[in-house]
Amino acid sequence: MGDLWGYITDVNQVILDLFGAKDKKEFVGQHVFNFLVKEERRRAVEESMNSIVNDKSKTLKYCVQLKNGQQLTLIVKTILMKDENGQQTGFVNIVKPDS
Repeated sequence: MGDLWGYITDVNQVILDLFGAKDKKEFVGQHVFNFLVKEERRRAVEESMNSIVNDKSKTLKYCVQLKNGQQLTLIVKTILMKDENGQQTGFVNIVKPDS
């Protein structure tokens, strides 16, 4: 989960295990783009802005760098969260490895 600016607010145990992290502190407060390989960041910015402007969730593939240096392609479904007034407040990402 994260805020509209892309900063991670929470992760689950699956993400910790996938990335080889020991604690949520390795993610919370970090920008989600920090975990993408550099070549993916520009596209991720464009896709994020399009999702916010068009108020639409998307499912895309991104290459990430794991803690051990290995790169892995993930399928990422981004769902925008809204408050009771319909205002966007953040996002939830559902992530799984691309098989």
